[in-house]
Amino acid sequence: MNAIPTLGICSFVIDPNSPDEVSIHPLDNPTEQIFIRRFNPYANQYAPIVKPHRHTFYQIMIFLNGEGNCTVDFVQFDIQPRIVLFMVPGQVHNYHINDKTNFYVVDFSEGYFQSFLHDAHYYERFPFFLGDLNESAVILPGDLLNKITVLLDNMIKEGRNNSSVSSDLIKVWMLEALLLIAALYRDSQIKSLPQQSRSIMSKFKKLVDENFVKLSLPKDYAALLFVTPSYLNQMSRKVTGKTAGEVIRDRKLLEAKRLLVNQDLNISQISNDLNFTDPSHFSKFFKKNTGRSPEDFRKSAFEVGE
Repeated sequence: MNAIPTLGICSFVIDPNSPDEVSIHPLDNPTEQIFIRRFNPYANQYAPIVKPHRHTFYQIMIFLNGEGNCTVDFVQFDIQPRIVLFMVPGQVHNYHINDKTNFYVVDFSEGYFQSFLHDAHYYERFPFFLGDLNESAVILPGDLLNKITVLLDNMIKEGRNNSSVSSDLIKVWMLEALLLIAALYRDSQIKSLPQQSRSIMSKFKKLVDENFVKLSLPKDYAALLFVTPSYLNQMSRKVTGKTAGEVIRDRKLLEAKRLLVNQDLNISQISNDLNFTDPSHFSKFFKKNTGRSPEDFRKSAFEVGE
């Protein structure tokens, strides 16, 4: 296995005559794409998904029944009835799904709501789209699952009309589905924090994603956020249960794991890409925080993927 593949939203073949799937790629807004598919049952239609890969788009999987598992950024989630899994662009993942499993898949581009909402990245307000694996799965109550599946069925049916009205209707239903699911999180610790604190933590996570290679100290991010390091650390503990420094460390560690899945890169290259002074320093960092050497992790990752 060579470099880990990155799949775009157009990577999957769509059957235009199937009543169980629809794909919308508007010519006037090419960045606003959505693909919805209903598997009744799965029947191993996408065999390549057992291999680790990434997406350039957001993905939601809603399981009605079945067995198997999904591994997202090296954390495994077991498939069970009524579970919903969320994935954001760039996450390394793969699935092992029983061929009799029934579920829905919704893929949409990063700019899907761009022309529809004033805030093109409105969905980033949802805790399940922040890339936090603690928020990446939720079990829906039965009544809510029924509401969501009705919305999805309507979206598939309406999408086949291929009109601008249909496109807007689907956006409305898609947003309704996201809001209904987000309501399950409203009593969480994150939601109990003031809006300003939640906004700061959201910006902090985004800054870490963009700068973790070159900025490794909490004080650097506190300066960018115009808060004190003490305040940032306090908010980080409340929201994530980790210090700001641990959040930064874990992001670098996650990237190391993602790079190690790519067999085209040797340890020296990965060490350099992550701004370590030398490969031995990187290996000590990795083993200290995972209990395994980079080489051992790479071997085990491919044993799972194959």
